[in-house]
Amino acid sequence: MEKRPAAGDRPMTGAGARWVGLLLVPLIVAALALGCEEAPVGGVRSTGACCSDDDGCTVLSRSDCTTIGGFYVGDDISCDPSPCAHVDVLDGAFVAVDGNDTYPGTPERPKRTIAAGVARAVELGLRTVYVAGGTYRETVRVIDGVSILGSYVRGTVWREDPGAVTTIVEGSTVDGVRTDCLIEGVAAPAVLRKLRFGRNDAVSAEGTYAVYVARSSSVTLEECEVYAGSGGVGADGSPGSDGADGIGGVGGWGGSGPGLVDCDYPTNCEFGTNGAAGGTCPLPGFGLPGPGGPALEPSTCGGSFIAPDGESGGDGADGQVGIGGGDGVWESLGSLEVWRSDSGRDGTAGGCGGGGGGGGSGYSFGGSPFGTTPCACMHPGVDGGRGGDGGEGGEGGTGGRGGGASIGVLCLDSSITLQDVRIEGGTGGRGGSGAAGGRGGLGTAGSPGDFMQDYPESECTNSWTGGSGGPGGDGGPGGSGGGGAGGVSFCVVKLGSGTLTRIGVTCEVGSGGPGGDGPDGNSGDAGESGEYLEAAER
Repeated sequence: MEKRPAAGDRPMTGAGARWVGLLLVPLIVAALALGCEEAPVGGVRSTGACCSDDDGCTVLSRSDCTTIGGFYVGDDISCDPSPCAHVDVLDGAFVAVDGNDTYPGTPERPKRTIAAGVARAVELGLRTVYVAGGTYRETVRVIDGVSILGSYVRGTVWREDPGAVTTIVEGSTVDGVRTDCLIEGVAAPAVLRKLRFGRNDAVSAEGTYAVYVARSSSVTLEECEVYAGSGGVGADGSPGSDGADGIGGVGGWGGSGPGLVDCDYPTNCEFGTNGAAGGTCPLPGFGLPGPGGPALEPSTCGGSFIAPDGESGGDGADGQVGIGGGDGVWESLGSLEVWRSDSGRDGTAGGCGGGGGGGGSGYSFGGSPFGTTPCACMHPGVDGGRGGDGGEGGEGGTGGRGGGASIGVLCLDSSITLQDVRIEGGTGGRGGSGAAGGRGGLGTAGSPGDFMQDYPESECTNSWTGGSGGPGGDGGPGGSGGGGAGGVSFCVVKLGSGTLTRIGVTCEVGSGGPGGDGPDGNSGDAGESGEYLEAAER
């Protein structure tokens, strides 16, 4: 290729030549005197200089360069083939930590935030935002056709410097997702170069995603560092309430004793009724009702007799223990998708206690047990006692929530390229602990049966006692909730459609979060971890 003469050597005539010569000669002399130190490869200079390996610096205009991948590259053989990175300052907005968002975004007066720099580029139709080294606490939102280049040193000449690291941390929460960089709906080519993202910890169990790309294409991350943060801890379950005493199965009524019978020589006896069985409650796991006591049926009338008691109601069954959380699913959260680790299952309520059986009744008697004097002894029948009520079952404890995910780069229905990107995995969030179930309520005691002696005018000393009601059964304790699953940890996740190209990507695998504890050994599973996860469907 024929070497193109430098701009200052091109023939001109007349006043125009004199003015150009006056302007360019000092510029070229200064550049050569400094050995191109003011405009190194990749440097940006308002005069528009591109460094040459062979012939020093050649002054170029934008028309002298070719656009490749959003950068200007000199097409003269004397110009280094590396990107000149905007030989025309008018095509870029500038950002520095000591800038101010009220400034115009020029090299001399840069913006303070990357968001303001992007907004300025969109306003003026610029294609690149240059960001000086420093820490920027914000979420970067990428816009169609606007590239963001980091690791620059601010000065008269903005130049790249490996020591000038551009770090973006403490991104905000978008639709419940903590992210440092959101690339959503980008269709025109955009390049993110020499930026460091991440080391955020999620503030909730929704997780943290250092770079989130959704429904975008023609996006390239080049020479970037991505640090996945720690997933949020899942919330613990809530303990079950204790069951109330005596509101389970209703106790059975005692048997009814008969009234006084007619006097009939030598004796006349009449039996009462059996005690009623206890009741049950209309819930699973209820205790069996206690049978009622039978009525007193002596072989002879007279004497001192106690009717049989009702039997105890059965205790309610223990509530079932909730199993620990296992895997998880992708779920929509606003316009984004998040990994939702499985929560532990809730425990079930304990069964209520059965009601105690009613006591048996005594019998009535009239006559003489010795066959001598008619109606010498008289006694009406007595009632049995009512059975106790069963206790209410304890409420089940709720399961712990799953821990949040830790993901470096998530690609949702997008086509992107990762080139020479280093990713360090984080730690998935711990699953929440399952809670204990509530204590079962106690059954109440049965009431005693009636007591009766012969009438005072009677010549006999007989006595009768109705049977006591049986106690109600205790309610069963509620089952405990299971622990939530731990959050996953992946360097890169591709979800849905699109193409993910990885060139020279390195990953330091993180660790999945531990599962939450379960009071009865029903802990959640630990989260998975790895370099790359692809899910075509969700």
